[in-house]
Amino acid sequence: MAKERDEYGRVELLRDVEVWKRLGDIPDDFPLSPKQAAVLMTFSERTLQDWRKSGTGPSYFQGGLRVEPSGRPPPEGTNQHVRYFKRDLSAFWDARMVGSVREAGELKGQTFVASLRHLAQDAAFYVDAQGQIESMVENGTLGDLLRADEASIQWMPVSEAAASKWANLEKHRELAAQVRAVLSRALSGVDAGLESTEIASVTNEGKVRKV
Repeated sequence: MAKERDEYGRVELLRDVEVWKRLGDIPDDFPLSPKQAAVLMTFSERTLQDWRKSGTGPSYFQGGLRVEPSGRPPPEGTNQHVRYFKRDLSAFWDARMVGSVREAGELKGQTFVASLRHLAQDAAFYVDAQGQIESMVENGTLGDLLRADEASIQWMPVSEAAASKWANLEKHRELAAQVRAVLSRALSGVDAGLESTEIASVTNEGKVRKV
């Protein structure tokens, strides 16, 4: 699969591309699934789903009808697939930019696995026909995302993905190393806190005996 290259001939991975450029590079009339839209916006698929329910997210199309963030319920019907378009995602991003840049930035691939909180957050992964994880979507390109079959993209907690079977050992090891680093820092913090408590406890016992 050919990889997109920037003006310097480098391969551009999604994790290195800001939201405004992600949206700017997709065709105006490309129908984006919720999974693809979530990746482009650097929010989770669950967040977009919650916004559709509350009527607070970007406008979208369902069953051929446009649904705007007015709070009214979407059309009924199990076969009416949701689709987003560039103009609506861009308008929503521009309106929320000040309040959500930090939040969205934390979901970008290069900073996602940075704390225990991030291990519990959902991320998008490519999954093959056998249910094995191939890679994190953020570690691919925009072209990979737009060419991907909707069923091949699955959102799941990073911790769950790290504990699943992968088709690519090298990529699995890469994510596992990040997860281990987070857990190691957490355990070191726990040990340091316990040691401080133990020292304080011994000190306090000594003071009580002297009295």
